[in-house]
Amino acid sequence: MSFNYKNFDWDIKMSPENVGVPVGYEFGFNDGFEESFSNYSLSTFRENAVSGSFFYSFDGDSFYDFPLNDEGFPFYTDYKMRLTIRQPVSGSVFLLSSESISKIKADCSDSVFDYQSSTPFSLISIDKSSNDIYTYYDGRIFCFSTINEISFKKSLDIQHSTFGLEVDGGRNVIWQICESKVYKRNLTNGECIQEYSFSPSIEGDVETFLNENNGDLVFSAQTGSGFEIFKIEYYSGSFTSDSSSNKISSICLDGSNYLVSFENQYLGSFSSGILNETYINTGRASVSKVSSIESDFYLFDSGPKELVKFTMPYSEDWSVFTREELISIRARLSDYSIITLSNNYLSCFSENGEKLGGFTYSNSNGIVLSGSDVPSYTSFKYRATYGEGQLNQSSSSSSSSSTSSSSSSSSTSSSSSSSDN
Repeated sequence: MSFNYKNFDWDIKMSPENVGVPVGYEFGFNDGFEESFSNYSLSTFRENAVSGSFFYSFDGDSFYDFPLNDEGFPFYTDYKMRLTIRQPVSGSVFLLSSESISKIKADCSDSVFDYQSSTPFSLISIDKSSNDIYTYYDGRIFCFSTINEISFKKSLDIQHSTFGLEVDGGRNVIWQICESKVYKRNLTNGECIQEYSFSPSIEGDVETFLNENNGDLVFSAQTGSGFEIFKIEYYSGSFTSDSSSNKISSICLDGSNYLVSFENQYLGSFSSGILNETYINTGRASVSKVSSIESDFYLFDSGPKELVKFTMPYSEDWSVFTREELISIRARLSDYSIITLSNNYLSCFSENGEKLGGFTYSNSNGIVLSGSDVPSYTSFKYRATYGEGQLNQSSSSSSSSSTSSSSSSSSTSSSSSSSDN
């Protein structure tokens, strides 16, 4: 697995009053989509769940570990600081309720903005090329820009009652799943490009998955004849389906196939129009959700309420207990983190199972989406705090003052270098 590393370097000129006085640093980052706030922060005054390393150097060539503690570290001459981050958290998390769309920080530590509406939206999807949000209500699709704040952008009249939406911004397409038809529409104007019919009609329990690699749409539903899973190939237009003896509760990618969960001990495989309902026996009580990112997979076992990371062939790497029953889990490419959603709590876990942040909310319909999956940081801010005493650990480090009795300074830099390892 290849990771991208970014180095942030800056020089410190020693002033007479700070010679030998312990100093510590806190950092906040903004990416290309989020200009007005720090998307997440790191500090030398604590152990950080997000992967990041702090160094100092006196000659610019040899670097030493900067200690992580409450007191800081003293310097007696000019020095250079370096912060190295692997695959930084990028984008935002969007939470939909019946009357609002909430924009949450990438590490799920805090809410950034709430868009209030009297329209009871029921579905949500995202154009990952622009971070525009698409929602549905009463025969219309509503589009919102999410740059900084959330603002209305346009609406599309699609007329038909809709069970599911998937936006493919890279191909300028939006998929609309209706009672007995699926429409592939132009994302710009909503015009129908192609429609697909099936029977019997959908009655509920719809799960959708967009394969971003090839544009194919996979969805499952309860129909008049039972539970079924469908696949529409973007380029060929091929429409295949198979029946299931169990309700399908989630879908994710597994190479060229699709992995599905049933709320039992098995994970199924859907490939070439055929569903294998006993593909993997996990030995767990009830696998209700499954998600994947490249060769890493994650499931939620609703029996003991455990979030589990596993690889193929099926082998569990780690598991963590969650506070409640999870109704959604999403693996994120930019930092290999996992976003989880329960009835009233949103969480972010690192690829090693460390909790990065959590956010309590109310009145959500249980839908959560990650924003851009491409890390593209344009600037970071750091704050130096001198003197003993723990730094105020705020969610953003763009502040120019500290609540402790020590003196502080603040600076901003956009210079960085990156390398692959």
